[in-house]
Amino acid sequence: MEIKACIKCGSCDLTIPPESIKDIRAVQSGIYYCRKCEWTGIPIVFEDEEQYKKFLESKC
Repeated sequence: MEIKACIKCGSCDLTIPPESIKDIRAVQSGIYYCRKCEWTGIPIVFEDEEQYKKFLESKC
């Protein structure tokens, strides 16, 4: 199971950036918007929950 997370805060609450919804190229580029910290960019991708938890622990 693939987990995408915000590089800045670690949240998984990601969505397509509001300004990119009408631009298919932006959607296909893999850019996301974090609803928690408002970061926009390419998220970090984890292969499993264990890797994601280790990342969150390192953020503290």
